[in-house]
Amino acid sequence: MIKKEQFRYDRISGSRFSGYGTRDEPPFFHHPAIEIQLFLHGNARYFIKDTVYQVSKNSLLIIHKNEIHRYLPHPEIEIERLNIVFPSFFVRSRKAIKQIVEKKLSEIHHIILPEKEATIIRFLMEDIIKEVLHKDAFWKDAVMASIEKIFVMLNRIKYRTEDTKKESDLIKEIISYIDLHFKNSIRLEDIARNFKRSIFTLSRSFKKTTGIGFKEYLNNKKIVEAKKMLETGSYKILTVAHECGFSDISSFNKAFKRLTGITPTMYREIMTP
Repeated sequence: MIKKEQFRYDRISGSRFSGYGTRDEPPFFHHPAIEIQLFLHGNARYFIKDTVYQVSKNSLLIIHKNEIHRYLPHPEIEIERLNIVFPSFFVRSRKAIKQIVEKKLSEIHHIILPEKEATIIRFLMEDIIKEVLHKDAFWKDAVMASIEKIFVMLNRIKYRTEDTKKESDLIKEIISYIDLHFKNSIRLEDIARNFKRSIFTLSRSFKKTTGIGFKEYLNNKKIVEAKKMLETGSYKILTVAHECGFSDISSFNKAFKRLTGITPTMYREIMTP
């Protein structure tokens, strides 16, 4: 069932809801306005357009103009949320909101906010609700400024998340490359050239993503493979060193002892019957 919502779509409205959902299937809604909901507490499921979203604390929902939406039943779970609805034609007077809503976030309905941004957006939404309630001088301008601030933040969060994913995917590719070529004399400079990144950018991204530096990861990878060979008891120490990418036995022994606390010979004696 599609139900007409009791909003005036020629004006801005804001509210806070705290309570439980019904056991019955709630009706679907749609309206010619833009709506944002920020969840402060509880868990629920929410249908927008063609997808069901699992929402919880710090979830923010964006419902675009004329999109069908509804809560799914949650009779045993209490939720608390803030809700702002504003006419879609309001964005025409705010260039930033128009570009973000109609282009950059047009297909986005659910964003999980980092704690810091969730707190800032919560304060902005609470301030909007107060402005709508009291209607002091220039309240509409204050409200639209806050809405614009919210959407600018959401746009930045979206692109920051996408950039982080791209960076993470790149580091995964690099780790796969290291795992395949660690026996060779590979250097950060070679990998940076191969992946078309600067040495500085790649080094910083690698440590940010993995928690360790490139050289440290490479040495650990070599020692892990050396352990496997030593545990078989079939290879000479010199052979293990060369097979794992060390140029000489001395550097192999030093690296192995630094990372394991014992020499390769001692490790093999401990690990082989």
